[in-house]
Amino acid sequence: MCQREKHNTGQALVLVIMVLSILFVLTSSLGILAGSARINVLREEGFTRAYYAADAGIERALAGVKSNAAWYNALNYISETYYRNDNYPFTQVYSPTTLSDNVTYEVGAKKTRCDLGTLLLFQSVGRNRDKEGNPQAQKTLLSEISVFATGDYFRGLSILPETPVTLGTEEKLTVDSILVLNGGINLGGSTTVNGDLFASGDISGDSPGTQKARYPYIPPFPRLEEEYYLNLATRVYYSDTVFDPPQGEVCEYSGTYFVDGDLYIAGNYRGNALFFSTGDIIIPQGSGGLIPVDQEGSPDPEAGALTLIAMGNIDINDNTVYAALMARGSLNSRGNGVLHGPACVTGIDIEVTEQEPGPFKMIYDANMSPAAGAVPVTTKILQWRELYPVF
Repeated sequence: MCQREKHNTGQALVLVIMVLSILFVLTSSLGILAGSARINVLREEGFTRAYYAADAGIERALAGVKSNAAWYNALNYISETYYRNDNYPFTQVYSPTTLSDNVTYEVGAKKTRCDLGTLLLFQSVGRNRDKEGNPQAQKTLLSEISVFATGDYFRGLSILPETPVTLGTEEKLTVDSILVLNGGINLGGSTTVNGDLFASGDISGDSPGTQKARYPYIPPFPRLEEEYYLNLATRVYYSDTVFDPPQGEVCEYSGTYFVDGDLYIAGNYRGNALFFSTGDIIIPQGSGGLIPVDQEGSPDPEAGALTLIAMGNIDINDNTVYAALMARGSLNSRGNGVLHGPACVTGIDIEVTEQEPGPFKMIYDANMSPAAGAVPVTTKILQWRELYPVF
């Protein structure tokens, strides 16, 4: 009996040792797993911090372009060959900048010209360091944008609806300048373009200038904000307003005019000015148009240039107009209307009658250059991606 108890005690001891060994192994494994998980969490957190630091660098660079930062104007243009070369270095525009504790970003850029606007390529590197200052994680983002300034919108006739459209052969339209179109166009019939043609869609038919179909750098219509023009204004009118001098007289214009309502304008003028309307701009039918004249009262495109910007439509009716036009709505004209100067609109509507069979003519006149700063800088994001490898 005593021998059996000693034998059982030995078995119990072995069993206890085995259980303790298993618990030790499990505890050790759990500790290792927990430590590894903690390292992975910290590593992932570091990558996240680095990514958002790089993202903040891109956002700061975009804001700098829109605010006309000094570095943007100082950044030299390079050829498209160098611009597309991955081995060609970026020019630093923001040196390493601390975003938060142990988190920094730095941004480089390349700049090149294209047919419409400017191309900018940004490389932003975000870095996260540990408490000892050792590199822990890095992320690199690449972003390419098109940049469009005032002059890019007033190079000819730009038709920039939010949704692409197709201009047909039935349009009674003759364009003696560059045509920029968000959409496609069918040339021939009553639609004639005598300058270069850029379209986001297809182009059918012939024209004497360069044709670029499915062009990727068509600008978006700029974002027009009333506050921007109100801050520029030297004269403000809070109702529908008429500028139409008596026959034989001349209006002298200068500065920026802000009209909270519809603007009616016609007659002879001298001087350079910007007119902004929160409604429509109308050159009344039969008014004789809007003509710059010299001191003797003779038409002279060098005597002045008006920039007319409307949140609604611009209606020139059957008139001859010398001005640079921009409308968030449509450019409306009767068949015999003639525009000497550039225009940027989201649509065009030409009313043709037997008495006024058209076509409406748009003739580019370099003297009708837009007022400086007439349109805020506009950007269009072309790509935004992460570069690999990372560490």
